[in-house]
Amino acid sequence: MSVETEKIKSKNYFSIDSISDSEIKDILIDLLKERYNLKDKDIKEIIKKSKEKEIFLPVSIFKNDLSTLEVVIKYLREDYHFNFKKIAFLLNRSYVSNYNTYKRALKKNITIITSESRIKIPVSIFKDKKYSALEALVKFLKEEFQLRYSEIALLLNLDQRTIWTVYKRCRSK
Repeated sequence: MSVETEKIKSKNYFSIDSISDSEIKDILIDLLKERYNLKDKDIKEIIKKSKEKEIFLPVSIFKNDLSTLEVVIKYLREDYHFNFKKIAFLLNRSYVSNYNTYKRALKKNITIITSESRIKIPVSIFKDKKYSALEALVKFLKEEFQLRYSEIALLLNLDQRTIWTVYKRCRSK
Protein backbone atom coordinates (compact mmCIF):
# COMPACT_ATOMS: atom_id res chain seq x y z
CA MET A 1 0.00 0.00 0.00
CA SER A 2 1.40 3.42 -0.94
CA VAL A 3 2.13 6.21 1.51
CA GLU A 4 -0.66 8.45 0.22
CA THR A 5 -3.22 5.64 0.49
CA GLU A 6 -2.15 5.00 4.07
CA LYS A 7 -2.52 8.69 4.87
CA ILE A 8 -6.04 8.76 3.51
CA LYS A 9 -7.05 5.57 5.35
CA SER A 10 -5.47 6.74 8.61
CA LYS A 11 -7.58 9.89 8.52
CA ASN A 12 -10.74 7.90 7.76
CA TYR A 13 -11.80 10.09 4.87
CA PHE A 14 -15.18 9.19 3.49
CA SER A 15 -15.20 11.71 0.64
CA ILE A 16 -12.78 13.89 -1.22
CA ASP A 17 -14.69 16.97 0.02
CA SER A 18 -13.55 16.34 3.57
CA ILE A 19 -9.86 16.72 2.62
CA SER A 20 -8.43 20.23 2.89
CA ASP A 21 -6.46 21.79 0.04
CA SER A 22 -3.23 21.69 2.02
CA GLU A 23 -3.73 17.97 2.77
CA ILE A 24 -4.35 17.28 -0.92
CA LYS A 25 -1.19 19.20 -1.77
CA ASP A 26 0.81 17.19 0.79
CA ILE A 27 -0.57 13.91 -0.55
CA LEU A 28 0.29 14.87 -4.14
CA ILE A 29 3.80 15.93 -3.15
CA ASP A 30 4.32 12.63 -1.32
CA LEU A 31 3.05 10.78 -4.39
CA LEU A 32 5.51 12.62 -6.63
CA LYS A 33 8.38 11.96 -4.23
CA GLU A 34 7.55 8.26 -3.95
CA ARG A 35 6.68 7.46 -7.55
CA TYR A 36 9.27 9.59 -9.37
CA ASN A 37 11.96 9.71 -6.70
CA LEU A 38 11.87 13.52 -6.57
CA LYS A 39 13.23 15.85 -3.93
CA ASP A 40 11.57 18.99 -2.55
CA LYS A 41 13.86 21.13 -4.71
CA ASP A 42 12.74 19.28 -7.87
CA ILE A 43 9.07 19.67 -7.00
CA LYS A 44 9.47 23.41 -6.37
CA GLU A 45 11.13 23.76 -9.77
CA ILE A 46 8.28 21.89 -11.48
CA ILE A 47 5.70 24.14 -9.79
CA LYS A 48 7.67 27.25 -10.77
CA LYS A 49 7.87 26.17 -14.41
CA SER A 50 4.16 25.35 -14.55
CA LYS A 51 3.35 28.92 -13.53
CA GLU A 52 5.55 30.35 -16.28
CA LYS A 53 3.36 29.15 -19.13
CA GLU A 54 2.16 32.63 -20.05
CA ILE A 55 1.97 33.21 -23.79
CA PHE A 56 3.35 36.52 -25.04
CA LEU A 57 2.54 38.22 -28.34
CA PRO A 58 4.92 40.63 -30.07
CA VAL A 59 3.42 44.11 -30.22
CA SER A 60 4.34 44.33 -33.92
CA ILE A 61 1.48 42.00 -34.90
CA PHE A 62 -1.07 44.69 -34.07
CA LYS A 63 0.20 47.06 -36.76
CA ASN A 64 -2.25 46.10 -39.53
CA ASP A 65 -5.86 46.59 -40.63
CA LEU A 66 -7.36 43.80 -38.53
CA SER A 67 -9.18 44.41 -35.26
CA THR A 68 -7.23 43.66 -32.09
CA LEU A 69 -9.22 40.53 -31.34
CA GLU A 70 -8.90 39.33 -34.95
CA VAL A 71 -5.12 39.70 -34.71
CA VAL A 72 -4.91 37.81 -31.41
CA ILE A 73 -7.09 34.92 -32.57
CA LYS A 74 -5.46 34.70 -36.02
CA TYR A 75 -1.97 34.75 -34.47
CA LEU A 76 -2.80 32.09 -31.87
CA ARG A 77 -4.44 29.93 -34.53
CA GLU A 78 -1.80 30.22 -37.23
CA ASP A 79 1.47 30.70 -35.33
CA TYR A 80 0.80 28.60 -32.23
CA HIS A 81 -1.56 26.17 -34.04
CA PHE A 82 -4.05 26.29 -31.18
CA ASN A 83 -7.55 24.96 -31.76
CA PHE A 84 -10.55 27.19 -31.06
CA LYS A 85 -11.26 25.43 -27.78
CA LYS A 86 -7.79 26.33 -26.46
CA ILE A 87 -8.12 29.90 -27.74
CA ALA A 88 -11.53 30.20 -26.07
CA PHE A 89 -9.96 29.11 -22.78
CA LEU A 90 -7.00 31.50 -23.12
CA LEU A 91 -9.19 34.50 -23.97
CA ASN A 92 -12.19 33.63 -21.80
CA ARG A 93 -14.43 34.04 -24.84
CA SER A 94 -16.81 31.65 -26.51
CA TYR A 95 -15.67 29.07 -29.01
CA VAL A 96 -18.25 30.26 -31.56
CA SER A 97 -17.30 33.94 -31.36
CA ASN A 98 -13.61 33.05 -31.73
CA TYR A 99 -14.39 30.93 -34.78
CA ASN A 100 -16.48 33.72 -36.34
CA THR A 101 -13.80 36.32 -35.58
CA TYR A 102 -11.17 34.13 -37.23
CA LYS A 103 -13.32 33.61 -40.34
CA ARG A 104 -13.89 37.39 -40.56
CA ALA A 105 -10.12 37.95 -40.32
CA LEU A 106 -9.49 35.41 -43.09
CA LYS A 107 -11.92 37.23 -45.42
CA LYS A 108 -9.80 40.38 -45.09
CA ASN A 109 -6.86 38.42 -46.54
CA ILE A 110 -4.24 40.20 -44.42
CA THR A 111 -0.99 38.54 -43.43
CA ILE A 112 0.25 39.21 -39.92
CA ILE A 113 3.83 40.39 -40.05
CA THR A 114 5.94 39.96 -36.94
CA SER A 115 9.16 41.72 -36.11
CA GLU A 116 11.32 41.72 -33.02
CA SER A 117 10.15 44.09 -30.35
CA ARG A 118 11.11 44.79 -26.77
CA ILE A 119 7.43 44.92 -25.92
CA LYS A 120 5.61 41.61 -25.46
CA ILE A 121 1.90 41.44 -24.74
CA PRO A 122 0.65 38.65 -22.42
CA VAL A 123 -2.42 36.89 -23.78
CA SER A 124 -3.94 36.92 -20.28
CA ILE A 125 -4.74 40.65 -20.54
CA PHE A 126 -7.52 39.79 -22.98
CA LYS A 127 -9.32 37.51 -20.47
CA ASP A 128 -11.16 40.31 -18.69
CA LYS A 129 -14.43 40.78 -20.59
CA LYS A 130 -14.89 44.09 -18.83
CA TYR A 131 -12.63 45.59 -21.51
CA SER A 132 -12.69 45.18 -25.27
CA ALA A 133 -9.52 43.70 -26.76
CA LEU A 134 -8.31 47.14 -27.88
CA GLU A 135 -9.07 48.66 -24.48
CA ALA A 136 -7.14 45.89 -22.71
CA LEU A 137 -4.18 46.36 -25.05
CA VAL A 138 -4.08 50.16 -24.71
CA LYS A 139 -4.51 49.93 -20.93
CA PHE A 140 -1.64 47.45 -20.69
CA LEU A 141 0.70 49.53 -22.85
CA LYS A 142 -0.14 52.75 -21.02
CA GLU A 143 0.06 51.40 -17.48
CA GLU A 144 2.82 48.80 -17.73
CA PHE A 145 5.19 50.60 -20.07
CA GLN A 146 4.13 54.20 -19.32
CA LEU A 147 3.99 54.94 -23.04
CA ARG A 148 2.58 58.20 -24.35
CA TYR A 149 -0.56 58.15 -26.51
CA SER A 150 1.53 59.01 -29.58
CA GLU A 151 3.90 56.08 -28.92
CA ILE A 152 1.00 53.65 -28.52
CA ALA A 153 -0.57 55.04 -31.69
CA LEU A 154 2.64 54.36 -33.63
CA LEU A 155 2.84 50.81 -32.27
CA LEU A 156 -0.76 50.01 -33.18
CA ASN A 157 -0.99 52.05 -36.39
CA LEU A 158 -3.88 54.10 -35.01
CA ASP A 159 -4.55 57.79 -34.47
CA GLN A 160 -3.39 59.07 -31.08
CA ARG A 161 -6.84 60.61 -30.51
CA THR A 162 -8.30 57.11 -30.83
CA ILE A 163 -5.82 55.85 -28.24
CA TRP A 164 -6.70 58.73 -25.90
CA THR A 165 -10.43 57.98 -26.27
CA VAL A 166 -9.95 54.25 -25.71
CA TYR A 167 -7.83 54.79 -22.61
CA LYS A 168 -10.29 57.33 -21.23
CA ARG A 169 -13.07 54.76 -21.71
CA CYS A 170 -10.96 52.17 -19.82
CA ARG A 171 -10.44 54.47 -16.88
CA SER A 172 -14.16 55.23 -16.64
CA LYS A 173 -14.93 51.50 -16.45
